Amino acid sequence: EPPHRCACGKTFLDMTKFLYHRRTHAGKSGVPPPNRGAAAAVTAAAASRCPERRHRCPTCGRGFKKLVHVRNHLRTHTGERPFQCSVCGKTFASGANLLRHQLTHSGERPHQCHVCRRRFAQASNLRQH
Repeated sequence: EPPHRCACGKTFLDMTKFLYHRRTHAGKSGVPPPNRGAAAAVTAAAASRCPERRHRCPTCGRGFKKLVHVRNHLRTHTGERPFQCSVCGKTFASGANLLRHQLTHSGERPHQCHVCRRRFAQASNLRQH
C-alpha cells in the first residue's frame, strides 16, 4: 500500500505529490489541512537548491523568484478565487487557470503532438499523451 494516504482516500507514493494534493482540500470540512511542517521542509529544501527563490510564502515557506508569484500562491491558502469565467461563472485563483479553462468553451486546441498530429487544449495533456 502507498505510504501517504489522504483523508479523501487517494494514496501517493511521492510525499511532494501528496502534499500538493492535500492543498486541494483547503477550507473544506472533514479533510485535515496540509501538514505545514512537512510542506515547509519540502519547499525549504527545494529553495535551498535554488537560491534565486528568495521570496517566501509566510504560511508554508515555499520560495519563489518573484514577489507577484508569492501573492498568487497565497490564494492556495486563503481560498480566494477572484478570476471568474464570463461564460459559466466558474472561479479561479489565477488568471492563467482562467485562460486555460476558457479553452473548454472555445474548443481551441493549440498544443499538437509532432508524432501523430493529435491536438490538445492543455500542454499538460500533450505531455501525458
